[in-house]
Amino acid sequence: MTNARDYPGSIATLLTEYTENAAAAGQVRNGDEWVKKQDYPQARQCYSGALNIQPDNYDAMAGIDYLDYLISPPKERYCWTPKPLPNEINEQRAFNRELNRREFEAKKTVLKSVPTMCLLELTTRCNFSCIHCHRRYFPVPETDIDVNLLDSLFANVFPKLDWITVTGFGEQTISRHYPSVMARLVALQIVSHYSTNTSTLTPAHIEALVKCNANIILSVDGTSKETFESIRCGGKWHQLLKSLFLIKRIRAILGGDSLFRITFVIMRKNIHELPDMVRLINFFNLDDLTVQDYLPVGDPVMDQQTLRHEPERANRYLNDAAKLAKEYNMKILLPDPFPTDAPSPGDGLWKRFRRIRRVFPERKRFPMRCFQPWSSPCFRANGDVSPCCNSSRSMGSLHEKCFEEIWNGWRFRLFRRMADSFLPPPECRICNVIDSINSGNPANTIQKEGLIVKSLYYIERKLRRAFLKIHGN
Repeated sequence: MTNARDYPGSIATLLTEYTENAAAAGQVRNGDEWVKKQDYPQARQCYSGALNIQPDNYDAMAGIDYLDYLISPPKERYCWTPKPLPNEINEQRAFNRELNRREFEAKKTVLKSVPTMCLLELTTRCNFSCIHCHRRYFPVPETDIDVNLLDSLFANVFPKLDWITVTGFGEQTISRHYPSVMARLVALQIVSHYSTNTSTLTPAHIEALVKCNANIILSVDGTSKETFESIRCGGKWHQLLKSLFLIKRIRAILGGDSLFRITFVIMRKNIHELPDMVRLINFFNLDDLTVQDYLPVGDPVMDQQTLRHEPERANRYLNDAAKLAKEYNMKILLPDPFPTDAPSPGDGLWKRFRRIRRVFPERKRFPMRCFQPWSSPCFRANGDVSPCCNSSRSMGSLHEKCFEEIWNGWRFRLFRRMADSFLPPPECRICNVIDSINSGNPANTIQKEGLIVKSLYYIERKLRRAFLKIHGN
């Protein structure tokens, strides 16, 4: 088994020092073939032979780690098996998918279709304390979703869905419901998609994800030990690298159509490592990279990390990453470039007012429409239903109403109408999701608002703060 001291302190060092030895690489490939044939002694002999040739061959170490798991007693926690689905379920899903698309394009606010996907929050507990996460600065009650609520969703809502993203204000894989939920999703042949901080990716867990062709987002915000552990507080650099080598090895052995992606939240302290993140994904044969702009959390010190303070520097590294990804023929999703003539977040109110260059908003200031209020609600661990992944407002509680009532209730109808208006909800205004109305970079659209829209948002913010202060929330 590998230890912390075996791994270099950065991806740059790993790529420099870890040169491929052809003979050792051949032994690793032979070991993979013996694992496929379930001849584990021969596989171990090949992996050990690779280590004799190249003592720091991390691919061989990962192969041995996987072998140790395979010859150990079976782990019931990750036994997930797909089941044949009746044709009528697949037909219902296809019909609903097409109906939902037409209703979104027609800008309907009352929908005959149900969601085609959803976000499911199993827990608000987390084993990390990331510096860019809202839960670090504002208290989030720690809870797991009620099992009766889960049963109701699986009976009445989930069978019609194509895709479920297990995510929320917590590390979902530590929920006590996670294994059973994944087993039920796999049985329904629903695409299993979730974000993880990588802390629970053991050989057994990775094997199960690869076998069920899961779609996994690894949240990684640094390519060096110093940066990664200072942002992902609670994370361990050596554990991350061990997991990445295991993913690479197990996917090479089992094949299939699983997807392992990385999301990288850019800020002032890590933007310089973005090109190395592209190199990391290429080295570990991962599938693609999504780069998200840092979303201010409301903390005056932490919010200095926004790249709106350094737009030229940010754009330079975004451009470098795009060029590198093109060389590797790798898919990369980047936010739009940062505006270089926008007011800095540190500017005072009067200075920002003076730099407003228009009274009315630009007619088409949003690059795209957001589909989530039509297609992708979020089921929170406390039973609330939110309109999307970036909004915490409640459209209603599943403890009080059935989902059908909430889905076409007045709150959802109003939110859909506002999302398509010149004055979308405040959370939409600052949303940094790539396929949101801001195309991943809210600074661009905020710059195009004009005096009237900025004034309306300013009044809304003051009224909201006064309301919260009166009600003590």
